Amino acid sequence: MKNSLDLMIAFKVKEVIATSLRRNVEEVRNEVNVFSDLCDGVFERAFLLHDLETTFSCELIEDEVDRWETVGDIVDTMCLMPEVRNYCFANQ
Repeated sequence: MKNSLDLMIAFKVKEVIATSLRRNVEEVRNEVNVFSDLCDGVFERAFLLHDLETTFSCELIEDEVDRWETVGDIVDTMCLMPEVRNYCFANQ
């Protein structure tokens, strides 16, 4: 079971994804394939990655990003990043 900080990170990551891809946050569920179901192409993918990096003041590693398939994969990665944890902890 995830702790409250992990839940906060998940919520914020989904919020950034929804805003970046101009979707309703309800569409951004863990099981949804972010790049085939939510993104319309490489430009949206690039904007999404930029928005995640900007929001959380972090640097995403391309090899890690290439392994992402679902929103849940993104959330899991972001939950492990110290920069993201610090951001969400500071903004509780």
